[in-house]
Amino acid sequence: MEGQDTLKEFADGLRGKDGVEARTAVLQGHRVEFVRGKDLVRWLAAHPDEAARFSRRPEQAKEVAELLLRRGLLNRCERLHRKLAPGAKKPVKFPKKLVPAAAADARTFVETSFYAWTYDRPTSPWMAVYAGLAVVGVLLACLFPLAPYWIKAAVFYLALTLLSVILLVLLTRLLLAAGSWVFTGHTLWLLPNVMQEGVGFWDLFTPLMEIEAPEEERGWIDSALVRASVGVSMASFFYLLYAHSPGTGSVVSEASRYRDEIFDILNIRKDGLARLTAANATE
Repeated sequence: MEGQDTLKEFADGLRGKDGVEARTAVLQGHRVEFVRGKDLVRWLAAHPDEAARFSRRPEQAKEVAELLLRRGLLNRCERLHRKLAPGAKKPVKFPKKLVPAAAADARTFVETSFYAWTYDRPTSPWMAVYAGLAVVGVLLACLFPLAPYWIKAAVFYLALTLLSVILLVLLTRLLLAAGSWVFTGHTLWLLPNVMQEGVGFWDLFTPLMEIEAPEEERGWIDSALVRASVGVSMASFFYLLYAHSPGTGSVVSEASRYRDEIFDILNIRKDGLARLTAANATE
């Protein structure tokens, strides 16, 4: 029992914040959390002291992984769809659907396979805090119509600022990638993980930048002639936008009008309650 508890504690560490990178997928109609065999081997190689608790042999990574399989903490899986998707050059790193490995191979560890955890992730003490904050958030949302004007206005401008920042980052990311590709053939990505699915919140912001080299399979697409044509098209498009853009005064006036309309819809004007009372009195 003590050995089982020690192994379970070790498995919990693998699933912790500094553990093996994991994703979720559908396995036999159930959503499970799984890891790649390659990532598990790399983690064990980077933490030899942890692996040495269960094996001191040169092939300790494989032995530790197979021990987890025998104890039923992991299940070996394979991709459901092994054929490449149309237009894809290589299979996705983390598939969305898995199938169990053959019974004869279920307890054998292979780096190229995937391994699904058979039990729920240990609950963090912070989960209770997050649950409490969620309840408070729902209550505040329900009380929003009764909030003072300045609170409504602050929430509106905060949401507008957040949306503007997101759109600005995405636009900057697109322009930086397109511009670097046009001039060099390489693609410079700002926040390369920001559009990835299944990535933790803080992982979205690391690394800050990444350079993607041109792929040989793309051939003529990355040629200087194609890049020059795209560059001229982009320059023409932005020139047309600049030439036909409205004046600053017009933009400010329209923005103020739309803001006033949104304030009316959300009933967050200072005189909203007074106008509502007057309207009820006339009926």
